[in-house]
Amino acid sequence: MQDSSAHESLTIIPASSGAGSANDQRAQAFYLLIQAELAGQRGKVAEAGKLYLRAAKLSRDPQTAERAVKIALLARDATTSDQALALWIELEPQNATRWPMEVLVAVRRQNDALALKIITQHLPAQETARKEPRNEQYQQLLAMLIHEGQSILPLLHQLAQTQANDAEAWFTLAQAALNFKEWDTARAALRKTIHIEPTRKDAYLLLAESYFSQNEATSGIDVLSDMVQQFPKDQRLRLTYARALHEAGRTQDARDLLRAMLKKSPNDQDLRFALALMALESGDLNTAERELKILNRNKDRAATAAYYLGLLSEQRDQNDAAMRWYRQTQGSEFAIEALLRMAQIDMHAGRTLEARN
Repeated sequence: MQDSSAHESLTIIPASSGAGSANDQRAQAFYLLIQAELAGQRGKVAEAGKLYLRAAKLSRDPQTAERAVKIALLARDATTSDQALALWIELEPQNATRWPMEVLVAVRRQNDALALKIITQHLPAQETARKEPRNEQYQQLLAMLIHEGQSILPLLHQLAQTQANDAEAWFTLAQAALNFKEWDTARAALRKTIHIEPTRKDAYLLLAESYFSQNEATSGIDVLSDMVQQFPKDQRLRLTYARALHEAGRTQDARDLLRAMLKKSPNDQDLRFALALMALESGDLNTAERELKILNRNKDRAATAAYYLGLLSEQRDQNDAAMRWYRQTQGSEFAIEALLRMAQIDMHAGRTLEARN
């Protein structure tokens, strides 16, 4: 049965404006908090923000003022958020977590100069800050602003220019620009990030992805190639590069790269599996069979290799061999798919009962 009370209008009984004893004011504040919770539960977010603000004024409680700010920002109620923020600052002037909300209020006032001032005041100095907290603050800022739309890009660009040697500032601009599909801005910011911090792998990868997402595979591969040169010992990165080459149609280059890597790291099962799949997809069944049979001898890879050896046998019209390989997948993640393949082989051979079983 549907609760009809969810559709009833909420009646707020006025509380007095602060007169009376301290106990009276606490009781009034508690009453307003209950009313605020009810308003929030019924989707009346702006009303809830106003009630939290009134409760905060009575109780002089910084946590209630903080709640009022957050609810009013959610409701995009500028008047209430401004008043609640001013009260929170008055009650808890040294709060270190509030500044992203102050920035958001400034942005909504279209006051980028104030927003920039607040950000620069609260970012720790580069020469004294540990990298992780500074990065976290940029990400916190981005999470707060990203829902405001493309209007935040000029502010983030100004921020990057004022923090010209801070790779994280440029990276934050790039992330925002990518979110809004501003490709040129994003790529310029990512290249600036890499120039400042050449070991920044996430910047390389985002830059490459920006090209791949626009079907500019050649440019994306060039970025990955530069990255491989920058990090010559990173095998996982070389594997990513090989896959990109393969997807761009440069399968032979990809296979040559994988072979060279596998020669240096013959026990790397990921490399061997990638080479096997690439060979299988390109029709080089002999190479695929050789690599998959090596993988099949590895306990952790046996079922996976058996499934693909079954597919390979089917391509050769060796259905009996395919059935034998598929039976080796029982109990693995490939078991269901292997059973379906076996049923299809039986059906094509006229073994209807076996296929149904």
